Amino acid sequence: EKRWKGFTPRLGLVYLPREGTRLWASVGSAFRAPILDDLYRNGIFRGRIYKANPELEPETITSAEVGVEHRIGKAFKVRLSAYYSVGRNYFYPVKVGKDPDTGRDLYQRQNIGKVKIYGLEPELSYSPTEGLRCFANATLNSSKIAEFRPRPELEGKYLEYTPKFKANVGILYADPKLFAVGLIWRYVGKVYVDPENTGKIDPYYVVDLKLSRQIGRYGEVSVSVKNLLDREYLEREDSLDPGRLVTFSVKLKY
Repeated sequence: EKRWKGFTPRLGLVYLPREGTRLWASVGSAFRAPILDDLYRNGIFRGRIYKANPELEPETITSAEVGVEHRIGKAFKVRLSAYYSVGRNYFYPVKVGKDPDTGRDLYQRQNIGKVKIYGLEPELSYSPTEGLRCFANATLNSSKIAEFRPRPELEGKYLEYTPKFKANVGILYADPKLFAVGLIWRYVGKVYVDPENTGKIDPYYVVDLKLSRQIGRYGEVSVSVKNLLDREYLEREDSLDPGRLVTFSVKLKY
């Protein structure tokens, strides 16, 4: 039998120095207990063979964020935020040998002593007329193992599947009497695919489209196209994107 307790306080402040300008800051902590699969289940998850770890302990993270948002006239809005987090006993997959049945790498979720995550998130939006908005945003991120005494060779390595750079550019238009449309370009930078940072996935971009229309007071129909240009790219080492994906939906609200 295992029991854990966590205390997760959070404090935030917002300051409005003048009309159209907003400053904010926050600090807080989070707690996550291990799940039963990580503690007791051996098997395959996302293409990897995992060994259970009944000694896994909860992870905690302490985070801080500051930011500013400012309107320029009626059409432009700029926003910039910075964040810094320290995770302790961080859950992370670590290679622990070879699977005796297949000869493939064998992984186990272990507690990393300390990880540090920090970055910037700039954003610009432009609304020239009612219902129309153009935007661009980005995330610049550094996520590294800061301390892991059982495997010191992993210290300083980037966390796997965590891009250093992401960006989105889009245009959104909505007219309640007609339709709503959104076209978004998404870019994801290079990521490492293993704890040792020996393998990587190259950057990629995709374009997504969504069209929707209100039907009376309670209905909506929409069509979404993910990967409109039908590009081939890897999201994970063993996961090729299926290509253009078209979905239709009907919603009823009452």
